[in-house]
Amino acid sequence: MDTLSYQLLVIDNKAHSLLLVNNPNGDIIAEISYPPDYNPTELLLAPDQTKAYIPAVGKNGNGALFIANLAQRSIYRLPLKIPGPTQFTLSPNGACAYFSDPAGVLYALDILTMSSTSWGTPAKASCVGLAADSNAVYSVWEHNDQGSLAVFSHQGQLINEYSLTGIPTNITLDKQGHIFIR
Repeated sequence: MDTLSYQLLVIDNKAHSLLLVNNPNGDIIAEISYPPDYNPTELLLAPDQTKAYIPAVGKNGNGALFIANLAQRSIYRLPLKIPGPTQFTLSPNGACAYFSDPAGVLYALDILTMSSTSWGTPAKASCVGLAADSNAVYSVWEHNDQGSLAVFSHQGQLINEYSLTGIPTNITLDKQGHIFIR
């Protein structure tokens, strides 16, 4: 019987490294270190699967976006200042990232020009999940023991907002465009 081979990207917070793991035995094929004064908040694979994006919060509360080049097995930090990211997602083409900070402010980050734009702050709400497709950016919010789904254009204009029963904890989009709110 043939065994399936697979690859995983794993963050080792204790060793401050991104691990590339291959085959059913779990062999580590590469270990890429990131600065020890940062804690990753997410790990997302680029659409072309050649890079991984690692938003992180520094010990001083400032944010950073690290990019791991998987072919070269190296990591670098984008040379721009951002607030500490709490939620993070990529556009389907990987040219833009969207993130929120601890105060609930949403940002669009153009990765090509390395510029970020604030989309504003919601009234007393915490962003608990972000997702994006080619049509919109979707965000779920917790506020006053309830939740909401806000849909934005890629330019940051609010398209629609929906009340949710219960408190959401995250959001996922599948390839068919279905929205799953947890």
